[in-house]
Amino acid sequence: MISYTKIISPDEVHSFRLEHLQSLPEPQEFFLEHCLGQGQGWFIHIDEKVEGYFYIWGDVIFEFHLRSSSIDQRVATLQNILTEFKINELNCKSFDSALLSTAFFLKPSVSAVGLMFREYDPQVYSPQIKTIPEVQLADKNHIQSIWEVHQDFFDNVAEIEQFIRKEGLYVFTTGNEIVGCGVVSRISNLVDAYDIGMAVNPIFRKQGYGSYIVHTMADFCIRKNQRPVCGCDINNVASYRTLEKAGFRSNHQILRFSF
Repeated sequence: MISYTKIISPDEVHSFRLEHLQSLPEPQEFFLEHCLGQGQGWFIHIDEKVEGYFYIWGDVIFEFHLRSSSIDQRVATLQNILTEFKINELNCKSFDSALLSTAFFLKPSVSAVGLMFREYDPQVYSPQIKTIPEVQLADKNHIQSIWEVHQDFFDNVAEIEQFIRKEGLYVFTTGNEIVGCGVVSRISNLVDAYDIGMAVNPIFRKQGYGSYIVHTMADFCIRKNQRPVCGCDINNVASYRTLEKAGFRSNHQILRFSF
């Protein structure tokens, strides 16, 4: 018999999530971790014993973990979740082999919706900018100017303030103008990898500054013995070209299964 109970706090599911994330050959994707934080988690009970968990945000499953190694049990459980919760979509990291094989048994349609960059070679990058910008940690005096040129990158001013408090936001300037900004954030306290993001002031776009910022942020991570990773929407051609020019390579995708 399969049943479910709500996960009330992240602490409750900590050991299960750690087990799941450590079983993966590559680090979690920052976007998916964000979705989990916005969504609702459920414990999976099989014959009244907790055997796993899953997370839903909207009408999509974003994470699924079951301790059973039986493919029949995994498929039956996933099918039951889809039916009981009236869910017809699931996001899966292409390196999550357990979920990948389970989902394929249900004969879904599949499409790639995101690219995950987990390989980085700093030797690939070749600077192609006219002026090397100055870079510094952002502080409260930069908030307004960052917001004015990067409203399409940050959700709100509070998000900028949060990055500043965590010392994860850098500003790149030339003269009195902001060229762009770079952010670096640990994916979660369960994942020892750091997600890189960047935004370029519209007046400085298509001049090579995006790849320069990404390369600089990755270099900062490496100097601190941190592993830099990043990702983007599969349709964002400008972003993945910028990441590739900076030295990143993507061999993994976020797959969307539709049942």
